[in-house]
Amino acid sequence: MKPADTKKFIKDLKKEIYKLDLQIDLAKSGMDIAKSLGDKADYKSNKLEYDKLIVQKNIKNDLLQSTLNKLSMDKMARTTNKTF
Repeated sequence: MKPADTKKFIKDLKKEIYKLDLQIDLAKSGMDIAKSLGDKADYKSNKLEYDKLIVQKNIKNDLLQSTLNKLSMDKMARTTNKTF
């Protein structure tokens, strides 16, 4: 991946993670409301959505972290090659 493509990829990934955070907050609020109203079906539905969003966020965070780690390793490799 070219550096410009990588920067755009990381930027887009961070935006997606932010959107997932908002959706997670909404699902959590829905769970709290359903719990306070005693609506078990709605609570279960929101809980499933919440769990699904958490898994998606974890996957995207792992992808972001591995991309950032690869970038730093590539940068170190380029620096090392220049010194010899």
